Amino acid sequence: MFFRKERKFSDQDVCKYYLCGLCPYEEFKRTKNDLGSCPKEHDSNCREQWNRLSEREKERYGYERDLKRWLDRLEAELKKRKDANLARINATQKNVYLAEDQAALDRMATQIEELLLGAQVKGERGDVDGAEILADQADAIKERRDALQRDAD
Repeated sequence: MFFRKERKFSDQDVCKYYLCGLCPYEEFKRTKNDLGSCPKEHDSNCREQWNRLSEREKERYGYERDLKRWLDRLEAELKKRKDANLARINATQKNVYLAEDQAALDRMATQIEELLLGAQVKGERGDVDGAEILADQADAIKERRDALQRDAD
């Protein structure tokens, strides 16, 4: 007759994370972060043995500390991935303004173009003072446009 030795919570093949109440392999199943199947055994008898221990005894084994470290690494990894995705999205995203802000920005762009064109024509005709006045007006509108864009952003 073959007798099977009773498994203990400290055995190598027992999932220490399961004992602590959270096996990440199980928690992330069917998600983008699926880690696959847990390579260790999830034994409810071992979990009962673990739960009967005092907090001080549990601390000596360090299973909860190991779980925390593992979860912290996972969190840092996910945060890096999230930040990279946000940066990619922000790089490709065009600013969208309210309709009235966009209309004002479009009007200002048109005014700037007209003033600069007028300054060019006056400059070609030799009216340097008139060209400078129009260029200054265009610069003033550019400053107002930039301020409106900052406010709208």
